[in-house]
Amino acid sequence: MTPHGNPAPLAQARRRDSIDKRRRVLTAIERLEHDGTPITHTAVARTAGVSTWLTYAEGLREHVRAAQTRRDHYREALEELIAAKAEGKAPPEPAEEGEGAPGGVIDLMAALNASVKKARESRGEGEHIHEMKPRKKAAAKKAPDKKTAAKKTSSTSKTAAKKAGARKPKSA
Repeated sequence: MTPHGNPAPLAQARRRDSIDKRRRVLTAIERLEHDGTPITHTAVARTAGVSTWLTYAEGLREHVRAAQTRRDHYREALEELIAAKAEGKAPPEPAEEGEGAPGGVIDLMAALNASVKKARESRGEGEHIHEMKPRKKAAAKKAPDKKTAAKKTSSTSKTAAKKAGARKPKSA
């Protein structure tokens, strides 16, 4: 809880931070694929600037493995093409582009939203993590009654009179 008792801003900030980190992981996977760098959990974490354990989190782990698989298909196709050219044969026909085909465009936001939704469902969470109920405001302090104010004023004057009476000037 915050010093003022409202944890909602902290929870929202934490959610934004988590979504940002997941987005960075997905972008890092795409960058590594584009650069031709071997895709490992460590390489993805380093490129995204996050801890390695996050790349193993549910929803992101599947993206890393899918990228590794796509990478393997690409490498195999490339090796087949090189071998065919080395033997002087016609290059093999390219496979029809599908969902896992190399060169496919990945919608990162759709992948991120699906990942977050899947993670929430696995934890048994609904649309919202916690339902926040607005706090009831404390009743404003009422102005003191006139009688109470008069009593305070009279007691203050009595105290002042007592002090004045205690310090009587000495008669000459």
